[in-house]
Amino acid sequence: MRDEKEVLDRQQKTDIEAQKNLEENLQQLKSRLEELNSQEEEMKERLERDQAASRKHEEEMKRLKKEQEQMRKKSQESRYGICFQVLVCSLRTAIQILCFALLVLLIVTVGHFLLCPDYVALVLMGPLSFLHSGASMIL
Repeated sequence: MRDEKEVLDRQQKTDIEAQKNLEENLQQLKSRLEELNSQEEEMKERLERDQAASRKHEEEMKRLKKEQEQMRKKSQESRYGICFQVLVCSLRTAIQILCFALLVLLIVTVGHFLLCPDYVALVLMGPLSFLHSGASMIL
């Protein structure tokens, strides 16, 4: 009987020790679970912050690309505007030169007509003889 009692006592002590170990393991697992849940919450919050920052950066990129496109268009318009202004100035100068040349030609023609009555006949003779005769008359 004693042996049985000793065996039962040892078994009881072993069972108590095993139960303590199981309770300790259970407590460690609960603690680990709380730690993991806390980390998960922190990661979710961080993910939300990162996503919000990403959306903000995307919006900023869109705004900057739009601004860049507007600046490119203004630059291009400015370049074309300058080219157009130069072209207009060149055309004005060319027109002024042509008007001056026409005025000189008109003055020379009227002057020859007034000074030389035969000038009309010379004009009707042909362009080459007109140039040749006109040139010799001017000289």
